[in-house]
Amino acid sequence: MSIDKNHPDYINLRKRIRENSKDFIAIIGAGLSRPAGLPSWDELRNLLINDAFARLSEYPEDEQDGYKKKLASLRSYNDLWKCFQELKKLLPGQAYISAIKSKLEILDKSRIPETYDMLWRLKIKGIVTFNIDTCAIDSFARENKCHVDMATSLETHKYSQFLSGTHNFVFHPHGILMDPTSWVFTEGEKTQLLCKREYISFMSNLCQTKNLLILGYNLEDFAFKYIIQHALITSHSTEAKHFILLPNPNRFDIEDLGNKSIAVIPYKPDDPEKHTEIGQFLNDCLSYIPKDTIPSSVFTGEERSLGDLPNDDELINMSINDARWLLNSAIRNIIPPDRQATLEDIDKLEYFYNDHLKAIHMAWLVSKNSNYDTLYGYKIIDEIGSGAFGQVYEVENINTKERAAIKILHLNVRDKKDYLNSFRRGVYSMRILTEKKVLRMVKIIEAYEVPACILMEYIDGLTLSKAKEYKFLESLETCLEVLLQIGDVVYRAHSLDEIVLHRDLKPDNVILKDFYNINNDIDVIVLDFDLSWHKGASDLSVVHGARAQGYAAPEQTASGRQMGISTRNTAVDVFGYGMLAYFVFVGDDPRPNAQKFSDFSDNVRKTIIKKYAYKWHCLPDYLTGIIIGCTKDNQNERISFSEAKDAFQAAYDMASSDKIRHSDPLLLREVACRIDPDGQFSISDFDRELSIRSGDGSKTIILKLISIENKPYVYTKLTKIKSAGDHRYAGKYINRTRDKAVSMLNVHPFVNPNGIIGQSLLEIEAYWPLDDFISLELIDKVTERIIAARAEMQFE
Repeated sequence: MSIDKNHPDYINLRKRIRENSKDFIAIIGAGLSRPAGLPSWDELRNLLINDAFARLSEYPEDEQDGYKKKLASLRSYNDLWKCFQELKKLLPGQAYISAIKSKLEILDKSRIPETYDMLWRLKIKGIVTFNIDTCAIDSFARENKCHVDMATSLETHKYSQFLSGTHNFVFHPHGILMDPTSWVFTEGEKTQLLCKREYISFMSNLCQTKNLLILGYNLEDFAFKYIIQHALITSHSTEAKHFILLPNPNRFDIEDLGNKSIAVIPYKPDDPEKHTEIGQFLNDCLSYIPKDTIPSSVFTGEERSLGDLPNDDELINMSINDARWLLNSAIRNIIPPDRQATLEDIDKLEYFYNDHLKAIHMAWLVSKNSNYDTLYGYKIIDEIGSGAFGQVYEVENINTKERAAIKILHLNVRDKKDYLNSFRRGVYSMRILTEKKVLRMVKIIEAYEVPACILMEYIDGLTLSKAKEYKFLESLETCLEVLLQIGDVVYRAHSLDEIVLHRDLKPDNVILKDFYNINNDIDVIVLDFDLSWHKGASDLSVVHGARAQGYAAPEQTASGRQMGISTRNTAVDVFGYGMLAYFVFVGDDPRPNAQKFSDFSDNVRKTIIKKYAYKWHCLPDYLTGIIIGCTKDNQNERISFSEAKDAFQAAYDMASSDKIRHSDPLLLREVACRIDPDGQFSISDFDRELSIRSGDGSKTIILKLISIENKPYVYTKLTKIKSAGDHRYAGKYINRTRDKAVSMLNVHPFVNPNGIIGQSLLEIEAYWPLDDFISLELIDKVTERIIAARAEMQFE
């Protein structure tokens, strides 16, 4: 394998894609389909030229020389866009289409490269392929035994939902083989695509919000140059991470792409046609499990050799603060922060604890209003809280009088090296978040080994538990704003290079800063990132066994760990986020394994309906669906954290507005919920089609989001079949029934209403053209007309 596994970007990508795969989208070039025998773009050009030469006899003899010269010149065209433009003119319309189809169609699906399968096994969000072959679509079906959501650039109503929706997708910007009208090969077709506002917006959002894995390109690939020039031009986000596996790049290429925010993982292909190194890399990712690391000392002060440390009896005769400094400096010598600690270091540290037992006991002595009420320059003012593994105090800087908080682990934690290791990892996590200036989290000031403690900023306010108890979170908008601010903090932590996880999201770890009445602004602070995990951390945290069990993901429980399910995944925080949402809306802590109970979703939905005022009828079902998506038992089946956050944002936008975007799938749900308040409708086509059936099954309403000439519409179809309740001579009345029903839809905003009569069957069709935003007032009008049309569809 001619790829360096020790390359820092290789290591970074492998870890990142395993820890947060659902925020990755693969951008695919022609090279990935080459093993199936498909041509490169250069080769496709030459094959089409050969086909054109074969048609020489179709031209008069006096034109054949010019025709041959024209074709010969096309072989040397550097601009393939212009080359295909000319070929499209030279080949008759159907011949051009047939030639391309014959070169790119894969009849034997077993030839589809396994590389595509491995991408889907990694659980990435989607694939953007600039090829027109169907490898990505067919591979998904082969791997998942179901269809994947798919769109070309013509279907703007589809791909505008890809980034915010929860479904996997395949996007074909340059078209798909079976639809020649979608192809983008020529200069004119490219220009037309780049003038499409929806496409530019989609690609810009893609590059700024998702991590990209770019495969199957070389630097001379005309499609790759096009992506760099247009699609990635706005990729200057601090959150999105882009990677490309690139064959044989030089140093200049690597630096140039780096300046465009694309990390290059170079490789030397053993076979320039197959590029097996890509498959080997993906296979390595699939088999990779992040290894535990042993953290070093959290103490940042002076280091002291053990030989210079006084013995235990001498230490206990010193002032308690002097003894603390000396003990910390010695521990720093045993597990120094400038290198990776080893198991031998930890064993050596245990011996150190035993050799200095009395001094360590003394150093741990803390009590307010006593001779032991100061440590590390801070005076104990009051105890804020305590738990099974530690106590939290409000403290004051002796010199500056500035308030702070200090969390001190209980002395018996000293005997539990796993807990101490998790404590140290947590300190590093807090330092990462503080150094990166992540907002809305408690900032660390300092940390110490003896006693094991963290000094952090003091936050005044109410915990989420207290705010809910005091009935300060009574509006749907307030609840959603709290969840959005929590989500923003955690998502930013996930997006750092270090990928910091929280792993203990629960109401007592969220404070509403300075929030003492319902009129205060919401300012969420997320606590206890010191109990979180970041790269290489252990599965254990310093509050293992102390967390509210209902908020813990199944893989964090004893049974989950026995099954070997990793907690080194953002899906752990997705579960906690979903259960936090449950608490915010329902007001109760979730029971352990609450998600497994049959009444879980019904309880959420009914509580939202009962407790909150809302103008959008679909919100209770939608919010319930988000929570269900977050709290799946299998972490691979949960929605991603960004999807959960985006979904709550969509709900907040709805709750605080009287309008909805035309591309929002909730538009159809809202109409359906107003037609049938009990929510008895089925959803298909990846949330773009709804079907509402009457109680006796004789009437059906179908609402479908479609595009006609790049303009979005809701296709509306009402169907009536003869039932037992209809007049026995229904045929006598069917024309009159049709006319009445059509008249109900022959008003604004509907267009082209039409009635179709069949054997004991009546169908009414109409189209609803959509503006960028749809008002509630218009939705009410549409709903009234559909209900009225349905009421007229009686054979009597």
